[in-house]
Amino acid sequence: DEDEDEDEDEDEDESDSDEEFKASAKKPKQAPRAKAAPTPKPAPKPASPAPAPKPVSPAPAPAASPAPAPAPAQPSSKAIKDAIKSLLKDANMEEVSMKTIRQSLETQFAVSLSERKNEIKQYVSDVLDN
Repeated sequence: DEDEDEDEDEDEDESDSDEEFKASAKKPKQAPRAKAAPTPKPAPKPASPAPAPKPVSPAPAPAASPAPAPAPAQPSSKAIKDAIKSLLKDANMEEVSMKTIRQSLETQFAVSLSERKNEIKQYVSDVLDN
């Protein structure tokens, strides 16, 4: 009998539970209010046409390559003489040449001295003779 009572209780619980969880009717959502469409701004008035440009005389044709950068300033004769004296003071005369002296001077002054080879040669001779 106890088992039957439990079954009846379960049946009652089940029937009660169905009623308890019935979904209540939802209220329909209100549609959002339509906003008034923004009024477009009037188009700007067209500007008056610009006057035609005056004819320009033809410009000279541009150079094929850009203008070369200004060459670094050449060192003075005195600066070269002083540098040669300094180089030869501690130089091993069996290893030094006119070319190595000129290359050292070019590095020191950061310019090409190839056009001044004869001048450099004369200064080296003068230093060695004294």
